[in-house]
Amino acid sequence: MTPHSPALTTPRARYSSLGAKECAFVDKDGRLIADDARCPRTGGYMQGDFQDVTFSFVRARLARCNNGTDLEGKPLPGMCMTPEAIDAKIYEGVLYLFEQEDDMRVDSDAPFMRIREWRREFVTGTHLSADVFFTVRKVTQEPRYIFDAYLPGFNAGSTFMLLQNYEETYTDFDELAAQYAAFYFRLGPEMIEQRRGYQPLFGLFESWAASGAFLYVVFGLTSRYWNSWRFNKQVEGIDIRKLDRHQFTQHGRLIDKSFQMPREFQCMSAE
Repeated sequence: MTPHSPALTTPRARYSSLGAKECAFVDKDGRLIADDARCPRTGGYMQGDFQDVTFSFVRARLARCNNGTDLEGKPLPGMCMTPEAIDAKIYEGVLYLFEQEDDMRVDSDAPFMRIREWRREFVTGTHLSADVFFTVRKVTQEPRYIFDAYLPGFNAGSTFMLLQNYEETYTDFDELAAQYAAFYFRLGPEMIEQRRGYQPLFGLFESWAASGAFLYVVFGLTSRYWNSWRFNKQVEGIDIRKLDRHQFTQHGRLIDKSFQMPREFQCMSAE
C-alpha cells in the first residue's frame, strides 16, 4: 500500500501525475522535522478558480492499493495486503501533512523559511477532503538611494506563495473509490502586493512643515479668538480710551484699581 502521487488538473479534469519521491523536512535551525516523507517529484501548477476557464490545482490523495507497488506507484508481483488489513492499518494511524514556504517579515529584507504541519487522525468509515488555499505575496523593494538600483546584487522584489486558509469536509468512505483522504491545493481569491521604500529627507521636512502649519492654524486661530473674547469681556462697559498700558499686565489682563487704598492707610490698624 502506498499513497497516490499528487496530480495536476486542467479545465477538462484531466490529471497528470507529478510522481513521488522520498524527502525530509528540516527547519531553519537544522532540526529534522519529518523523515521518510513523500513529496511530488515535479512541481505543480495552480491557476484561477472553478469558474475560470484556465482553472488548475494540485491534488494529493491517500488511497487503497490492490497490488504491491513501489515508490513510483508501479505494480509489483504479488498481493500487497487484503483490503480489510489496509483499512485497519489506516484507521489506527495518524496522517501528517507538511508544507514548506518562504516568507519575508515587515522589519527585514531577508526571506526566511517556515514549515507548517497538520495532524489528522482517521475516523473509521470516514473520508477526509481538504481544500488548501494559497495566496501570492509580491514584495517590491524600492532603492534607498538613486543609484542603488544599478548596483549588482540589488533585489527589486520577490514573490512568495503562502498558505491562506483551508477548509475540511468529512464524508462517508466510498468502498468503490477506496480513497481515505484527498487534499486539493488551490489558489486563493486574493493577491497581496507590498511596496517597501524609505522616507526621503525632503519628504521628511515636508511632513514636518505640514504638521507645523496645521498646528499653527488650529491653535493660533483658537488662541486669537479666545484672547479677543477675553479682552472684550473684561473691558465691557469701560471707556478704553481712558486706559493706558500700565493698567494691563504683560498678558493683557486689566488691573482693577478700584479697591486699592492709599499707602498711608496700609499701616493703620483698628483699635
